[in-house]
Amino acid sequence: MTEQLTKIIQQNLKIYLAENNRQTEDGGGLRTSVELVGEDNLPFDPIGDISQSAGNVALALLYAAIDRDDAEPMVESGFIIAKPPENPHVSFLAFAAAYYGERRKNAINRVESYAIKTIESRMTLLSRQTANSRMVVAYQMPKEPNPKVGEVYCLDQEATGYDAVEEYIKIRKVETEIRRFFNGEKYIKRKLVKMEITQPLSENFVGAEQVKEDYQRPPCVIRETMIADAGRYYGVKQLAENAKAGDSTVKVTSIFEQIIPSSKIAVPLPDLDAGTVVSALKKTGNLIELPRFVKGEGRYTLPHAIAPNTLQIKNFVGDEHPNMTDNGRGIIVDKNGVACGKVNYRTKALEINTMVGNWQSCVGYCVAAQPRQVADTAAISIDATNQSSAYSITLDPPPLAGSVGASYRAGGNWYDLINDGTDQLVGAAAEYGTGRFDPITNTLIIETGALPDVGSEVIFSWATPVSYFDRSNVTVKPPQFTVELEHHTVAPNTVTVTYLGDNDQEKTASDDGAGHIIGDNFTAKIHYATGRIVFDYTNLPKGGVSYKINYSYGEQLHKSFPAPNRNGDGSITLDLEQLNIKPRTVKMVWNVNIETFDYISTTPAEMQAYGKVDPYITTFDSETGEMKDAEGVVFGNVNLATGIIKFAPDSTVKIPVGRYNVQHIGYDREQPRFADFFVSGGGGGGGSTPAEAEAKKVYKNTFSQWEYIDAGVSMPIGPEGKVDVWYSADDAPNTHEMTATLDALRIDVTPLYAETIVGGSVAFTLGDKLYTERDGRLYYDHNATTGGGTVAGKFNYQTGEAEVSAWTPATSAQVSLKSLLTTLDKNPIDEVVFRIPKAPIEPRSLQLRAVTLQGDNINIRADADGNLIGNHIVGRVEVADGVVRARFGEWVTAAGHENEIWYKDEAVVGEKIFKPMPVNADSIKYNATGYTYLPVDADVIGINTVRFPNDGRVPIYREGEIVVVGACYTQNLGTAFTDNQVIQLNQTGLTGCCLFDAKRKHVNAEKYRVDLDAGTVTIISASLGDYSLPLSADYCVEETRSVSHVDLSGALTLTAPLANHYDKAHTYVSSMMVGKNSGKNAGLRHQAL
Repeated sequence: MTEQLTKIIQQNLKIYLAENNRQTEDGGGLRTSVELVGEDNLPFDPIGDISQSAGNVALALLYAAIDRDDAEPMVESGFIIAKPPENPHVSFLAFAAAYYGERRKNAINRVESYAIKTIESRMTLLSRQTANSRMVVAYQMPKEPNPKVGEVYCLDQEATGYDAVEEYIKIRKVETEIRRFFNGEKYIKRKLVKMEITQPLSENFVGAEQVKEDYQRPPCVIRETMIADAGRYYGVKQLAENAKAGDSTVKVTSIFEQIIPSSKIAVPLPDLDAGTVVSALKKTGNLIELPRFVKGEGRYTLPHAIAPNTLQIKNFVGDEHPNMTDNGRGIIVDKNGVACGKVNYRTKALEINTMVGNWQSCVGYCVAAQPRQVADTAAISIDATNQSSAYSITLDPPPLAGSVGASYRAGGNWYDLINDGTDQLVGAAAEYGTGRFDPITNTLIIETGALPDVGSEVIFSWATPVSYFDRSNVTVKPPQFTVELEHHTVAPNTVTVTYLGDNDQEKTASDDGAGHIIGDNFTAKIHYATGRIVFDYTNLPKGGVSYKINYSYGEQLHKSFPAPNRNGDGSITLDLEQLNIKPRTVKMVWNVNIETFDYISTTPAEMQAYGKVDPYITTFDSETGEMKDAEGVVFGNVNLATGIIKFAPDSTVKIPVGRYNVQHIGYDREQPRFADFFVSGGGGGGGSTPAEAEAKKVYKNTFSQWEYIDAGVSMPIGPEGKVDVWYSADDAPNTHEMTATLDALRIDVTPLYAETIVGGSVAFTLGDKLYTERDGRLYYDHNATTGGGTVAGKFNYQTGEAEVSAWTPATSAQVSLKSLLTTLDKNPIDEVVFRIPKAPIEPRSLQLRAVTLQGDNINIRADADGNLIGNHIVGRVEVADGVVRARFGEWVTAAGHENEIWYKDEAVVGEKIFKPMPVNADSIKYNATGYTYLPVDADVIGINTVRFPNDGRVPIYREGEIVVVGACYTQNLGTAFTDNQVIQLNQTGLTGCCLFDAKRKHVNAEKYRVDLDAGTVTIISASLGDYSLPLSADYCVEETRSVSHVDLSGALTLTAPLANHYDKAHTYVSSMMVGKNSGKNAGLRHQAL
């Protein structure tokens, strides 16, 4: 049995307070006889409201002692914090005092010495820097690298005759410019450095009176710092994972502990769109009229967003004299211009306050699609010369209606002005400002609610119309029902379709051998080679009708012809080596290329949103033996008797070509914050900017339009060319029967274009219904009050296919397209300006990604100075306010490029010109880490945080040091006890145990005995009158180990395996401060900490 029997008992272990327990410079001092016994608010004062909000760092000098009258040996000792505080926002740390009686002023200086001053920096302090200022001004050589945000420097004033003071500063923002200074003899160039710091200066510092050409040493020098991290801190963390006997590694929740309130809060910003995503209003189609829609005064909701200046409220459909219209600014007016209500173009809402005309009136309007796209952008840099509350800019390319927006920064905060759909810009609050866009001149005027910050940007964003097409005039075929037979190579003249006719009588229709099947209300076409039947209807059929289909089929044969030879006329002859091929079973496919794409389009390949198209051509044999494609174009003939095919493999296709305008967007200037942005060397093209660069015009290539042009296609000559032919030659001995049920009709609203549909833009009539789409669903019977409707199918925005599942039978099957807006999904840009929503950002944290129009990936990370320079990109991020400018392309030698569409003489800088390489605007993404510096007042929190790491944490575990792994438990022992009573605890194999009363007062160890192995407590004497009941036992299972490795994940590798199991709910790992005192001297032995 291992019993807790020792002459040094719990009562001999004491912690004494120092003579001054206040948080003042003279706090600390000599030991007193006041013992720390668990009394409230000792050794620290209670946490008040200010400390709860702003944080506080309190220090207390304590003396850990063993107090006995005899000379009982103290072989070794250590101090740990066994458990963390209950409040998760409070942290405890211990560190050894430097000497007996140490004062707080000296201790706090040691704590603050995480970073220490070293050599003189490259900067020279300029002029007098006064106390309470947050700006420090210096100068340095022009080619020296700039100081970086987050760096710590020391202002060290050590010259004779001046106050000997030093102060550490941390940089929050840096602004630099090249200035010319007169030194009394000549002008010299130096880089002026303005550093905004995180905390105001507490002292006055004297710098150089003037700039000199040679080195000078002012009274105060700026020194660099280095991380000393000389402190050794001891703390405790909870186990993060259960540990079992035999484990040599334990994992804690963190290897760090908070030593100061974190002055920096980091915010990750992953996978964001670079630039504002705007929603424009783009008119599409002609007037849609809804009869008897308005029924007096009230609120109504239309099926679509509404194009401004198109709303009509009139007596009947076709009425050319409406009683009410909208004025383009959201107001409904009568014929005399008197306001009758309001319209919200984006939300589709009408509010009629005064009804004019019939009580039940027709509503007419044109659909306004609301495409969302990454905006085109422009910016105005703000300096002292143009700081104002009003700005104007002419936008090019012209914006889509309702898409213009602006952002500005004032007082360190960003404010947005957004378009309300009426060419007016408004803020979230009226105080933020207003704006107005003139669609005739394309000029935007904004009035800001406050003066924008000097050094910031006013950023403008808008969507362009060039990427969108109004396809509402496209002729759409009637709805179709497609059946895929379960076999290919169907035999002609063997297909029969059995169905119920209009009078519910069973009917049968058969194919005519030429691919046609004619029924009562349909005509169908069958492709024998593929087994596909497509039904077209005169009037809409009954839903759910079933078609029983019987047919015969044969074996499908396949022959491939790689690299076929051409005839003298360019045609190709193929021999299938098969006689008597069955008619209408031949399918032939070959690949073609566009060889002269760049020459045809006149636009360089790197500026083409759609590069070289390599399609396939598919043809089928007709009843006359001609090989035709789906559009009926004849490419050749097949002789079914001999198996010989002769065809011309070349053709023409329509290709979309991007067109650009070269636009002057501003000037590069020698010294503004984006000085290197337009003229920086590197950027993939190499080269450099003349050292004495003057202001130069800067151009960008603005995407202006899509143009469809004819391009010739031909099958490659050589191994890349290949023809595949499928056919049948037998008598189709196999028969089959299957059933197909009409569950949906399919309508292709873009039969001639491979374009994506803009959501919310589709409206068409079918039978007696108006169908609209919203969020991928089709609706009819729109409810004017709720804005809902009857679900009638699905819509695929990529393919343009409407799948109609509900209709009115026996009505016309003709489709009339009312509105439709499409896009090519690509918005090429070669220049972007945007702001990161959380600023400032961490240096080096910005990662910008984009995809060029040719599919090449751009992936670049900003360097420590904020530069973005790499293959096909040059730009810069201002880390202080998060504004990013980037151009996509590279600097190349101007000579030899004079005939390029992007060339301008005025754009040449030195011998270089910027060659654009546009990217898809939607592909520009970025990752960054923004942060917020909390304004920390050293007088409030009791410590200067400048020299600490930004997160305010220090390590509490180090390799080679000792830790205690301990599971701590508390068990209620009750209120009734007898002499020599044995109480079984819930754990065995204990390393320590002590008893407390209800007031957490220690029970004298002479009153009980503990068997640590068995986990029992024996009450020696039940005479407990000095204690408040009930009693409780605090006991633990502990092991002391050395640490051989510390991992950031919280894993601590121990030099010896654990002997016990530990659950994470009760286990803590404490780092130990090993005591220095030992020996046999009688009396008090203590350690200051």
